[in-house]
Amino acid sequence: MVCLILLLASWQWEVGVRGGLPLTHSLATESGPATSLVYGVQIPFTGFQSAERRYTVGPTVGLGLWRGFQLQVDALYSRLGYESALAIINTPSSGAWAMETWVRAGQWRFPVQVRYRWHHLIVGGGMALSRIVDETERYRSTRRGLFDRQAYVGEGVSESVGQLERRNGLGVVAGAGTSWRKGWFRFSPELRYTRVTRRTIDGAGPGGFIRNNANQFEILVAITAGRGGR
Repeated sequence: MVCLILLLASWQWEVGVRGGLPLTHSLATESGPATSLVYGVQIPFTGFQSAERRYTVGPTVGLGLWRGFQLQVDALYSRLGYESALAIINTPSSGAWAMETWVRAGQWRFPVQVRYRWHHLIVGGGMALSRIVDETERYRSTRRGLFDRQAYVGEGVSESVGQLERRNGLGVVAGAGTSWRKGWFRFSPELRYTRVTRRTIDGAGPGGFIRNNANQFEILVAITAGRGGR
């Protein structure tokens, strides 16, 4: 234990928080216009639409390696969301049956990068793991037939999310930015790019599709404190 403490004391390290805003949507979607079905049943659109909360935040840890190189690990949290609407049946003989869903979920991303700092400039790259958590899906089903006096509406919560392909995803990450120290703290804004290579959300239906956006950009700012570094 004493040796470990002495080793850590000799290294350059920093811990803090990183947060920011995405420049692109996490989910790529396609949808069509509002549709009127037979017997007066309406749906607001067809396909899928994004409804995510556009923020990213989480802890960050950096460990100095050698001559300006640093190992950096983040744990970044964001909220995902989307809505879907489709016509399951739409014929005069069978009637109209429309289904709408609202999906919400949390996403953790764990980028691991090797970064190089040259004066105030920083560049880096690595891999990023992701995991979907706390997903929920609410639905509303609307049906009306030829002899129905009014539409029958049913609402509830689904046991599973149909478009959730898998919980764990994978990607490649790269970033560039600047860094400066003021007092005890270091401020590090950056532009970060993530290429999703293993999707977690992927689905399609009449009128549209939804999937993880393969190319994602975001602006992030880290505020850290630690030992060593300029």
